[in-house]
Amino acid sequence: MTTVDRTKPPGLTIGQILLERAVFEHRADYLKHPPGTPIKDLPLALEFRLGLTPDGTKGVLKLTVKTRDEAKPLYRFELTMAALVEVQAGHANLPLERYAAVSGMSLLYPFLREAVANLTQRGRFGPVWLSPLNVAAAVEGARVSAGPAKAVRRRPARRVRAR
Repeated sequence: MTTVDRTKPPGLTIGQILLERAVFEHRADYLKHPPGTPIKDLPLALEFRLGLTPDGTKGVLKLTVKTRDEAKPLYRFELTMAALVEVQAGHANLPLERYAAVSGMSLLYPFLREAVANLTQRGRFGPVWLSPLNVAAAVEGARVSAGPAKAVRRRPARRVRAR
C-alpha cells in the first residue's frame, strides 16, 4: 500500500469532463398532461464506474443517472458524465483508484446534476433538479440510489420591450 502525504496535493490532473451519453424522452401520453404538471418523486438509479490503464496512471471515471421505468415517469432519461484523470508524472501522491473511490462521485455529481436540469428544462414539464447526494454513504457501493428528484416549476417568460 502506498503512503499518502496528507500535506501535499494528490498529484492528479483532470484532463477533461464531458457528457458521454444523453438519452431523453417523454412518456407516450405526455400531451394529455398540462405543461405545469409537477414531476415529483422521480425514481432514479445512480451508478459510478472507474476504468484504469494497466499501470493505473490514467483513468476514466463515469457517473450515470437513469430513471426507473417501473413507475412510468413523465420523463425518461439516462445521462453519463465522464472525467478523464491522470497521475502527474513526478508528483504522484494519491493512487488514482483510491481517489476515485473517495472523491469520484463528488467530482462528477454537480456536472451530472446540471446536465439533467439543462436537458429536462427543454421538456414539457420543466427542469428536474437531482437531490443532494450523500456521497459518504454512496461510496460504499458501486450502485446507489440518488433518492427522489425535485422538479422546479417553470415560470412564465417575461416580456421584454425592445428599445
